[in-house]
Amino acid sequence: MASSIDQSSDISFEDDVHSTVLLTPTTTVADPQDFPERPVKVKTSIPCRGKTFLIRDTKSGHVLSLSDGKISLLPSNQLGSAIYWSCHETNGWLGFKNLASGEYLSYYPKEHLTTQPAHRALEYFCLRMVRKGGYVMLAQVEGGEKLWPVQVLADQGLQRLAKADIAVEKGVTWEFIEA
Repeated sequence: MASSIDQSSDISFEDDVHSTVLLTPTTTVADPQDFPERPVKVKTSIPCRGKTFLIRDTKSGHVLSLSDGKISLLPSNQLGSAIYWSCHETNGWLGFKNLASGEYLSYYPKEHLTTQPAHRALEYFCLRMVRKGGYVMLAQVEGGEKLWPVQVLADQGLQRLAKADIAVEKGVTWEFIEA
């Protein structure tokens, strides 16, 4: 014998069938302690020409960005569109072209990193792999006889980048995440 629950519904139950109705709330509240944060693992790549990368500082997690015409390290919650860099090679030297501006990462005219429209000597970089993973980015010193690592400097509340006469191990360690 069938009885209808709702006259407008096609759903019906047999009297001899046993069922349990569970009511569920329309929302769910979970305690964040029940779900501990786990680090997000990303696959990093070996930087090579023809590829596009997001370049991230392994220590802070901040990303190499072009912000208001200046090279900065920005946290992931402040990123704009100028965070992708295509890798180019000239005479064996790597260069990184910002996709938003179309300009290359450079250390001209001062020690602070900036961008320039062409991939020439002051836009040449060398990468050295480090044991803990990632790469130190090295820039030529005028004359090309020495390479200085890129380091982070605080400048008006932002983290700016510059080449510096310091030990290679003290340079920023970067990871290159293929876009």
